[in-house]
Amino acid sequence: MDAQELLSRYAAGERNFSGVNLKGVNLRDADLRKTDLRVSRMEQVNLRDAKLEGANCYCAEMYGALFHNTVSPNGEMITDFDSLE
Repeated sequence: MDAQELLSRYAAGERNFSGVNLKGVNLRDADLRKTDLRVSRMEQVNLRDAKLEGANCYCAEMYGALFHNTVSPNGEMITDFDSLE
């Protein structure tokens, strides 16, 4: 799934994206609050400036994902450039 499809489905009210393949997708500035991303493939995803507060990322594969000014699922702000390895 690409960023455009994910964001348009989110805008239409869908929140269950468990198991989707988002590998390498640019989600910079995306508002994904309260989204179900369980067991999704999110390797090398750009989540810079994204809002993930309340999102369920249980068992999501996020290796190499880029975080900066990202609101994490627990509401904490990730301010330094960071990448999960």
